[in-house]
Amino acid sequence: MSKIKRAALERVALCGPRGLWRCSAGALVVAVSVLGLVAASPAVSAGKPVLTIASPTDPRSLDPTATGNLLVAHLAYANIIRTNPDGSFSPELATSWHYLNAKGGSGGANKGFEFTLRHDARFSDGTPVTAQAVVAWLTYFSQSKSVNVGSMPPIKSIQAIGKWTVRIICKSPNPQFRLTLGYGNTGLWGAVASPDAVANPAKFNTETFGAGPYMVDPSQSLAGDHFTFVPNPYYYAKSTIKWSKIVVRIIPTGSSRLQALQAGQVDVAFGDAQTVSAARSSGLSVSVAPGLTPLFLINASGSRNGGAPLKDVRVRQALNYAIDRKAIAKALFGKDGTATASTRNMRTTMRTTLQRRRRSWPRPAIRTASRSRTSTSFRLRSTRLTSRFARRLHSN
Repeated sequence: MSKIKRAALERVALCGPRGLWRCSAGALVVAVSVLGLVAASPAVSAGKPVLTIASPTDPRSLDPTATGNLLVAHLAYANIIRTNPDGSFSPELATSWHYLNAKGGSGGANKGFEFTLRHDARFSDGTPVTAQAVVAWLTYFSQSKSVNVGSMPPIKSIQAIGKWTVRIICKSPNPQFRLTLGYGNTGLWGAVASPDAVANPAKFNTETFGAGPYMVDPSQSLAGDHFTFVPNPYYYAKSTIKWSKIVVRIIPTGSSRLQALQAGQVDVAFGDAQTVSAARSSGLSVSVAPGLTPLFLINASGSRNGGAPLKDVRVRQALNYAIDRKAIAKALFGKDGTATASTRNMRTTMRTTLQRRRRSWPRPAIRTASRSRTSTSFRLRSTRLTSRFARRLHSN
C-alpha cells in the first residue's frame, strides 16, 4: 500500500465518524494496514487520490431536507455552524453568533438568535452565500416535509439584517440554536443550499447545490448505485480539499460491504454489529466513535393503553432500575456498546413535527408520541456519520 493512501486513510480513521461501518452500534472499517486486501494505489488525478466509500443508505434525494444519507449531505453542504468532535462549536459559514438580549421578565430569553456570515463563501453554482440566500433556505426548510422540522421550535420570523447577518426569532425558547444549525442529526437545518435550487427543488434530483468542499457530478453518478463527488470550484478553502474524487457506492448489505473492502473495491466501509467481529479478525482496522441509540419511550402521562401506573414516578423509577442496560448493550453490540440512561422531553419536538407534517399515522401513535416525556437510551460507541467524518475527509 502506498504511503499516500495509508496516510489519507489514517486521517479518515482518526476522524471519529458516526455512521461508518454502521449499525445501531457499528464500527468504521478502514483498510490502513491490511496486507494484500486493498488495491496498491488509488487512482490519482491532478496529484490527488480518489477515495471510494461503501455506504448502506441510498440518499433518496440530494435535497438536505429529504436526504437519508448524511455522508452525501456533509460532503456537498457546508453548515452554518460547525459542530466539533468534542461537542464544541466553531465557525463555518457563520463567523460569529449570539443570542439576542431579552428584556427582564419579557419571557423572550433564548428565543432570538443572530449570526454573521463569512464574505467569501459561494455555492457550487457560483452564487454568493448571503444573508438573503440563507433566509430563503431556512424558510424553505421550515416549510418542508422533513421529519426534522421539529428540531427547531416554531419560527416567528427569519430576517436578513444587511447583506451578511441573519436573525431568527422563535415563538418559544430554543437553547439549541447552535446545535440545530450545525449538526446532521437535527435535520440539516444548517446545510444551506443555493437560492436557485430552493426556487426549483426538482434540480435536487440529480445535483447538489451546497457551499461545501465537494459537489455531485451527475455524469459520473447513478441513483441508487453510486454518487461521484468532485471538488467545488468555488469552495472558500480550496487548500483543504485532499481528494480529486470521492465515490460513494451504495451497498445495503453489511456482509457485501465487508467483502468489497476486503477485495480492495472500496477504501472505507460502513459496518454493523453483525460483521464487526469478522472485520477485526480479518485484520482490518476498526474505528468507533460516540453515538446515541434510544431504544424505547415511556409514556409518563399514563393516559394511553392502560398505562395509568406510569403516572407514578416511583413506577417509572422501578422500571428504570429493573432494566439491565449493560446486559442488553453487550448482547446487541458486544464491546462496542456502552449502556447509559438519559431522560428527554419529547413532547414539544414530536408534537411540532407531527403537526407540521400532518401525517396520517394512527391516532393512538400520535397521542402516545406527543406525550412521551422520558426515554431510556443506550449510548453506543457507534459510528453514525457526522460532519466530524465528512469535514475531515478534506482536512489535514
